[in-house]
Amino acid sequence: MKVLARLFYLFIIGLILSCSSSNEGDKMVFNYNQTACSSLDPAFAKDQGNMWVVNQVYNGLVQLDEQMKIKPCIAKSWSISEDGLKYTFNLRDDVLYHESHVFGGNSTRIANAQDFVYSFERILDSKVGSPGAWIFNNRVRDESPFVADNDTTLTIYLQEPFPPFLGILSMQYCSVVPKEAVETFGEKFRVNPVGTGPFKFKFWEEDQKIILWKNERYFEVDNEGNALPYLDAVKVSFIQEKQMEYLAFKKGDIDYFTSINSNIKDLLITRDGKLRENLKDTFKMEVIPYLNTEYLGFLVDPGIKKDVRGVPNSKNPFLNKNVRKAINYAIDRNILMKYLRNNIGKAANKGFIPPVMLGGDTSRFFGYEFDPLRAQQLLNKAGYPNGKGLPEIVLYTGDISMDLCEGLQSQLKSAGFNVKIQKEQTSSLRQWMSDSKLYFFYGQWIADYPDPETFLTVFWGNNPAPPNYTRFKSDKYDSLYNKALNCPDFEKRKSIYIEMERVMLDEAPIVPLYYDEIINFIHKNVEGLKVTPSKLLILKEVKKV
Repeated sequence: MKVLARLFYLFIIGLILSCSSSNEGDKMVFNYNQTACSSLDPAFAKDQGNMWVVNQVYNGLVQLDEQMKIKPCIAKSWSISEDGLKYTFNLRDDVLYHESHVFGGNSTRIANAQDFVYSFERILDSKVGSPGAWIFNNRVRDESPFVADNDTTLTIYLQEPFPPFLGILSMQYCSVVPKEAVETFGEKFRVNPVGTGPFKFKFWEEDQKIILWKNERYFEVDNEGNALPYLDAVKVSFIQEKQMEYLAFKKGDIDYFTSINSNIKDLLITRDGKLRENLKDTFKMEVIPYLNTEYLGFLVDPGIKKDVRGVPNSKNPFLNKNVRKAINYAIDRNILMKYLRNNIGKAANKGFIPPVMLGGDTSRFFGYEFDPLRAQQLLNKAGYPNGKGLPEIVLYTGDISMDLCEGLQSQLKSAGFNVKIQKEQTSSLRQWMSDSKLYFFYGQWIADYPDPETFLTVFWGNNPAPPNYTRFKSDKYDSLYNKALNCPDFEKRKSIYIEMERVMLDEAPIVPLYYDEIINFIHKNVEGLKVTPSKLLILKEVKKV
């Protein structure tokens, strides 16, 4: 009987996924691709592959819309105490878990405040080993930080005020999970998720496909009161090669294509970043700001002994601020964007924080424009006229940024810098950056939550590496950072953020290169797909027409 049931189950899945959505009455299935997924347990939602699926299967207290605004989810309202230490959430009483045998005689039950206490305590549990423990460590109080006052009232107590805390609660780590499922499945909970989200888990053939089905009991509705989600199913594939993924998209086997690389971009977009004319009848292209800044980092800690090559820190030219500033002025970011990025992204001439996070007005921002004369003056001031006496500079990078680094190499050579590019595996780069073993490296920083503090914490002197890979330390910066955390009003806090960035950039521990953009290609029969500026995929309002 079990064999027959299994065969029938696979047959039904195949039937749904083979349906076309082009005819009325057919099932609507949305197909997308990602290169990896290691766990469907929210406690391990540490990267895009995990977060994309977790976001379809689970819910949290709050959620982000496509403008990164915090919206209610399972929490229908909340309040924050005047001292900023107590957050009280009023929960919905109609949110059901997906049907599962873990609930015993009942197929489901209502998610409640105690479930959130369990879920959050689980993130902090060292036995679980969640990579998301940092979101609560040193932020919530030590004793009973999460309290279920009753089934629909949850209170969270902080150690110190932290205005971006609501944004942190929108992260997929903070999804609610039922204790029954975790205890029933144990380590296999990663492949047996039970959530409250718009889609429920049905099947996972690792490295091949994940199948999600519509949650018929989902609690959210659209603006007209229609039940969500619209789709009947979601299929996730795992095509590794970008060229193969593009061919699958072009053929119509997948509905959404993003993250194009240098080998494909010219097939899809023109030099000025527009969709090619011959594709406009089939696809639509959307470009949105991506809360990701690409940069070059300098190790500026004089206490470091030597780098990964064994070169002593006394021979690290980047301990000289004038050398760091000269490199900032020697780079023409606009040229790099035009010829190496097809104008996808914006030149980072105005600091580290993507301007969209501060309202988009850059008039008050400090930054570095291309100024080769100023670069030469600073090199002379540093004791290296026209670059004479400068040692060879090694720039460490991964394969994905090689084109850009070669462009940088050429520009810096014109300014008197002898730059060698050292390509390494991403895992090695991260480890060496964390161990403070690289004097000069290519990096990127992606927002974890919708507050500029997520970028500025990278330079807080009390932070280790990560996130402070440059080991930057400034008493003035740290004082402003603490001042910002005690300022609940965002507009006032924004002014402090701008001042902090000016202090940091004047010391130049980094070279901001560009503010990235998300470029999405979508088949024209797909409507309602939403992607946040943090690149989170939202499928509950997708239709195929």
